[in-house]
Amino acid sequence: MHLSIVIPTFNRADLYPQTIPALSNQKTDPGITYEVIFVANGSTDATDSVLKEVVGADPEKFRYFWIEPTGGPSAPRNVGIRAATGDVIIILDDDVAPDPDLVMRHAEFHRQYPGEQHAAVGK
Repeated sequence: MHLSIVIPTFNRADLYPQTIPALSNQKTDPGITYEVIFVANGSTDATDSVLKEVVGADPEKFRYFWIEPTGGPSAPRNVGIRAATGDVIIILDDDVAPDPDLVMRHAEFHRQYPGEQHAAVGK
């Protein structure tokens, strides 16, 4: 199973030192892979340079898009969803440093409930 984590973001470069390692070090098993897609919504801080560096260090796991400001997370979410290659899409807020088992828990849930009508919502 391949999962895509989509993160709409705006001026959160100061939080990436916690977020990036938490996303890089997710627990998986041989049947689980994942990608992380950041979509910056017109960020004006160091987001662009920080995320380009992250992608450069691990381009197979991380992708990054910058879009013109839209005033909310919907447009960047949609850009990320369209770019996603996963069987499952996880939408994560940009101020969340996930637990190391986020990917595994979502994979387990979707293995148990494989239908397209199932979604996991919550903390």
